[in-house]
Amino acid sequence: MGAAGAEIADAGAGGRFSDPRISLYLNIATYIVGGIGIGFGLYKAGEPVEALHCAVPLMVGVPGILSFVRHSLFHSSDQARMRGTVETPFYIIELGMANGAIGVVALLAFFLGWGTGSEVAVTLSFAAYLLCALCFVIYNRVKERRFAPGPLAGLALWGAWVGFMFYFAIAAAVSAGL
Repeated sequence: MGAAGAEIADAGAGGRFSDPRISLYLNIATYIVGGIGIGFGLYKAGEPVEALHCAVPLMVGVPGILSFVRHSLFHSSDQARMRGTVETPFYIIELGMANGAIGVVALLAFFLGWGTGSEVAVTLSFAAYLLCALCFVIYNRVKERRFAPGPLAGLALWGAWVGFMFYFAIAAAVSAGL
């Protein structure tokens, strides 16, 4: 097995990256950065196109990259935090790659000036993706009857974040006549 394969096997077998606090701190950082992005968008709320433009890097881009790091690079920590029981880490790594890809495209759209249409599309894509994931997590929590207040607060924040993404993207699209 190559060095990369050994690292994944080590991390997945309760190795040095299986501490759930790593994932927890990355998750908290994701919400903080996303919240700052939402704050920037709300600051410009009277100008919907500018609001989305100000929000996109921190509401979509950086959180997408942080989610890639959490899910793909620290997948053992993430599984431990979520009490996952997946034998192979490929699903959660793939989840991280999807987040990272959307995050990179959001940052490219912002920094390369691809325009409002690109920012709307990437924000709507991320919002729809996260809404589907949120519904899946809620379904599992109801099915397993897990209703601890901390995780429920996290789900509420996740829902608010998704709602703001939809709001900023739709408002910008309507304002720009897209």
